[in-house]
Amino acid sequence: VESGEVSTFVLTAKHCLTSVKSGETIPISFPQYDATTRLVGELVYYGSVAARDPKGDLALIRLHDKQTYFENTVTVDDGKNPVQLGDDCWAAGFPKAWALTITRGIIGPLERQDFDEPDGEIEYRRASAQVAGGSSGGGLYRLIDGAYTLIGVTTGRASSDAFIAMWTPLDAIQDFLAKWVKS
Repeated sequence: VESGEVSTFVLTAKHCLTSVKSGETIPISFPQYDATTRLVGELVYYGSVAARDPKGDLALIRLHDKQTYFENTVTVDDGKNPVQLGDDCWAAGFPKAWALTITRGIIGPLERQDFDEPDGEIEYRRASAQVAGGSSGGGLYRLIDGAYTLIGVTTGRASSDAFIAMWTPLDAIQDFLAKWVKS
């Protein structure tokens, strides 16, 4: 990285990129909303997959732009208020390719399951926030001191129940990012 250059990464669910080959350039769209939450446009950037984590169902996309700036970014949970079973949470995503959808639920337990994945067992948590196909890779948030704070990434839903979201917890995300994103 040259002086003045900034690398911008987008975190998402690995299974969203199963058909994307390493090094392949892909478009990443970011919807733009006005103050009334009306969709007013879309910014499209290009990037390629920088890393994949099959155990946490995570993927990292590096944008090709050297000076990407996003006005709205998220606050990441600092761990001072550990996530507890029964805490309120909000899932944000784009189910069925619709506009941004936010649903509310409560935090469920940490689990491990095989899901017939070639990479073996996946660790995830459950939440009762409703998610549907297209929500994967979106954030799961908690309200802490008046701010919505990222606590995980949604990675799916229980196939028999559209009301149970599965998500990768923040500690697994931080371990993944520490391995692949260098300061």
